[in-house]
Amino acid sequence: MQYEQSNHSPARTSNKKEPFLLFRAGDTSFAVAAHRVEHLLENPVFTPIDTEPDWLAGLLHLPQTTAPAIDLRRYFDITCQGPPRVAITVRLPFSSGGQLVALLADRLLATEKIAPRELRPLRAANAKARFRQFGVKTWRGRSRPCYVLEPDSLFSRASFSHLEHWWRTIWPAG
Repeated sequence: MQYEQSNHSPARTSNKKEPFLLFRAGDTSFAVAAHRVEHLLENPVFTPIDTEPDWLAGLLHLPQTTAPAIDLRRYFDITCQGPPRVAITVRLPFSSGGQLVALLADRLLATEKIAPRELRPLRAANAKARFRQFGVKTWRGRSRPCYVLEPDSLFSRASFSHLEHWWRTIWPAG
């Protein structure tokens, strides 16, 4: 399955529900705003790389481009078995055209319309509080909590500066 999303961003209001893509990494449910998703790939084929950090699983090859593949299970230290089965690509605003990044996870769950007022900050007592540093919020629309990711806060610009240097070393401009 391959899915392509337009670059249209809906206006954010406190009462207007917007679509989110729900997915799972290990036993943890996540969501990302659907307007941020550029591609969805099942059983992604990526070129593994042996480098630090270990959450950089490799490079995902897309039509006309290549994106760093970030294994969310390793990034968030989530126990898992087997290779990731889904790639969700989002664009981060670290350069003029943005940096396309593939978030690797275990499976897609659904899409759900969620109003901003339904999102809650993580509680201090929450066992998953390690997500707090990434601007993650929770949504309780289902039986278990779903952690809503804001892709821009997942990685620092310095993380991608390191990746860009590595990328140019492997694939110098021709």
